[in-house]
Amino acid sequence: MKIYEKAELSTSIKLDWENSWYLWGSIGSGKTHNCYGLLHKWNNALMKLQEKNEKSGIYGGYPWLRLDNWAIKTDELRNTPLDLDIYLGYNRREKEKILINCKHLVIDDIGAEKRSDYTDDLLMRLLEHRYSNGFYTGFTSNLSIGELPYDARIISRVAGIVGNNKFELTGKDRRITR
Repeated sequence: MKIYEKAELSTSIKLDWENSWYLWGSIGSGKTHNCYGLLHKWNNALMKLQEKNEKSGIYGGYPWLRLDNWAIKTDELRNTPLDLDIYLGYNRREKEKILINCKHLVIDDIGAEKRSDYTDDLLMRLLEHRYSNGFYTGFTSNLSIGELPYDARIISRVAGIVGNNKFELTGKDRRITR
């Protein structure tokens, strides 16, 4: 996204970015901005690693990070046909599988989606798989974990994934005060 092209991680955020984490705070406090900063940091590390590997003859890649706004992603999936998607060649279940099995995932704005039985079921399956397999998962939200609008099973899994690696980002709405 153009608005986040120059995003950088804030040094004031005390999170261990190498492990699963939960970043929450008020609207416009910079949560998504910092996620894109993390994405840029990891992409730069990937490029350096690829250059090093090419020089040494070793091929491989740095862990890939996927960043998805949860409201947008759930809406997209809900509207994907169960049969073959003629544009992308994937049906809904295949897209869900790609998302669920992604090794490094950041779910941006969890708790802001239009909730339904489908979105709650998808989130439960995603979290159960990620929790059980120890996959890297980051979360941003306007809500603390305890304020998330889900049942205890989902909240427990989010808490279990991130442990104590949580941080509240405070401040004024950066979109308004620019």
